[in-house]
Amino acid sequence: MTDILISENIQGAAVDALSSRFNVLFTPDVWKTPALLAEKAKGCRALIVRNETQVNAALMSAAPELLVVGRAGVGLDNVDVKFAEQAGIVVTSTPDQNAISVAELTMGLMLSLARFIPAADRDTEKGNWNRKKFTGMELYGKTLGILGAGKIGYLTARRQVPWRVVRQSYMAGRRSGVCKARPQSAGGMAGNQGRGECVEREPGPGSGASLA
Repeated sequence: MTDILISENIQGAAVDALSSRFNVLFTPDVWKTPALLAEKAKGCRALIVRNETQVNAALMSAAPELLVVGRAGVGLDNVDVKFAEQAGIVVTSTPDQNAISVAELTMGLMLSLARFIPAADRDTEKGNWNRKKFTGMELYGKTLGILGAGKIGYLTARRQVPWRVVRQSYMAGRRSGVCKARPQSAGGMAGNQGRGECVEREPGPGSGASLA
């Protein structure tokens, strides 16, 4: 009998650890065929998914032994949380799993766009050297708008401090704020030196959250 069904391509040390203790069925493409997925889910006590598997009422009903649904990643749009609660099935996720990676990728893309790196790369491959055309701009002193001041938004904002970027956050139903980098002394990053300074404002129409 299968203890844990993994219906998408999820691998790594955590999966290896589970496999050493439980009977794990790894079928990374089974989510593409709902009928087969329901058949594989029968008798399993745990289901681990990413964002492709539709964990709906029909699937959970087909797995009467199911105790927990684990979502590897952020968001539960593909899981019928309400039905799971009614059925006594625990639904978990890993919201911080890739937050740092996404924040760092965001910074990389910002630099790439500001300096026209993809276009310059393609142009250079053609044998050109148009330095003036692809000069781009500095991020220093620019204003960065962040829609959603959750974990990823917060980590992205914190990484702007060394660049002296002004950060404007937005999250519906919360306070809004403008965050500016505080000058860093020659002594380094001890204490509050080099940290961001956020000034909160009362929310108005379309206002959002502070990154304080």
